[in-house]
Amino acid sequence: MYREFCFVPIFIICLTTACDRIVDHSIGQQGYKIENGVFKTISGRGMMACWNACLLRSRCASLSYSRETLECSLGRFTNKTYTGSTSDLFSVPDWDATINQGANQPCRSRPCPRSQLCVPLSNGNHTCTIEEAKSVDLTIMLDVSSTTNSTEFQDMIDSLPDVINKLYDVRLAVVFFGDLNPVVKFGLHQYNSTQDQINAIQALVYERKSGSKLAVAIDLVQNDIFNGLAGDRPDVKNVILIMVYPNNVRITDLETAASAARNDGSEIVIVSIDLKSDNGIYVLGLLSSDPINEDLVLAPSFAHLLDMGTEIVDAVMLKLS
Repeated sequence: MYREFCFVPIFIICLTTACDRIVDHSIGQQGYKIENGVFKTISGRGMMACWNACLLRSRCASLSYSRETLECSLGRFTNKTYTGSTSDLFSVPDWDATINQGANQPCRSRPCPRSQLCVPLSNGNHTCTIEEAKSVDLTIMLDVSSTTNSTEFQDMIDSLPDVINKLYDVRLAVVFFGDLNPVVKFGLHQYNSTQDQINAIQALVYERKSGSKLAVAIDLVQNDIFNGLAGDRPDVKNVILIMVYPNNVRITDLETAASAARNDGSEIVIVSIDLKSDNGIYVLGLLSSDPINEDLVLAPSFAHLLDMGTEIVDAVMLKLS
């Protein structure tokens, strides 16, 4: 049964013993395909090209391939569903296995951010590149609750220029949240250039608010910013970037607000700062979708934000793919 996988159109380099390992640990599951979580589909390619497409993308956890339609699917998860078709192949690749040792070797360690493509170079090195630049309408929500002091607020502010500079074609809004009265500091329509957006961010002044009622602020974003008006582009993905100290956030209506935002087409990225309580973990669970690792960036402290621009941008860009 396994030997039928070992032919040239599937694997260019395939010794008898290697084929057994490929089938047992990598391809090996005929009659299955990815159940859910497909993030990229490639048509008209061979199995080897499908394998390499997964290898070059750190986000890829599994792949499935149809030998009938020549369609390759790359998945975020390792789940599978039974199809019964002998044309369908499913794989959770083992990049440490001794197969295709010469192919794309620099990318085997999955060195690139999840939103980028690893490109092997002829000198044996690699480079990471954005596969497709996409526009984003971005609302940044800043925690100015009583648990955030002025120094910590400034750390959030100082981390944002790097984030904005690394994104493509951004329309930007900023919201302060804490008590029952979150505030839109500026909207999507107010600043068009990257430098004007950065200047507006750097001009923001700390305003301490009692409480940490995040659900109210998420509702505000959906009603007043991502409403199809005042700079909200209909053909561009809406992303809410929440920078929050989660340990004291009120959980009332939080899951409802986050779910409603997603149902309206918005994506949510959470930058969790100084997570250290069961309540904080619970809050992140209420805010996040599956898989949580694609929604969440963990900052050990406010000061660490200054070095986390690449991670934050990577999380935002995953929402655009």
